[in-house]
Amino acid sequence: MDSLQQKSNVDDVGPSPFLVARAIPHEKLDELVRSNPRKAKRIIANRNSAARSKERRKIHQNELESKVKSLQAQVARVSQELLLTKRDVATRSDLNNQLRFQIEAKRQQIRQRRAPYEASRNPNEFSDYMSNDDSYYNLVSGSSSGYSMQHGYNPIPPSQHHQDPMQPPFSMPPIPQSLPFGQPFDEHFFSKINFF
Repeated sequence: MDSLQQKSNVDDVGPSPFLVARAIPHEKLDELVRSNPRKAKRIIANRNSAARSKERRKIHQNELESKVKSLQAQVARVSQELLLTKRDVATRSDLNNQLRFQIEAKRQQIRQRRAPYEASRNPNEFSDYMSNDDSYYNLVSGSSSGYSMQHGYNPIPPSQHHQDPMQPPFSMPPIPQSLPFGQPFDEHFFSKINFF
């Protein structure tokens, strides 16, 4: 019973103005203007409102499409900048590694140059350093041989290269026989002494 009453109420009210506006053609609308101006005015207002709403939706859609294109262009630009940034970071990282290696090499050179000075502060360390340093040995040997060749003599005779360190480097002259106390020297005393 209630459903029938609701249906009758809907029939009494009639279709919505929007449906009427879509259903009524222009000829019928002209007739409705003459017969029922208020209803025709409402239908025309609804049509105009729908047209404005459709225009606004179209404008909004165009704006959204424009924003989408702008965002896509920004994404492409940012992607390109990100790629360039990654390349720059990789280049700078390689340069940093090269500089680090060069700095470490320079530090190693400085340590090698300062090693003799540091070792010279301790005589034992300095002698150990010089005995283990081939460049120093070659320098000394080259200087000695060059000086010997220039002046025509060898400062160390070959027979003494492997000489006993306890043996004196040269032979002392024989000690002459001592004279009794108070005896005068004769003129041949000094000629008997072989100094060399």
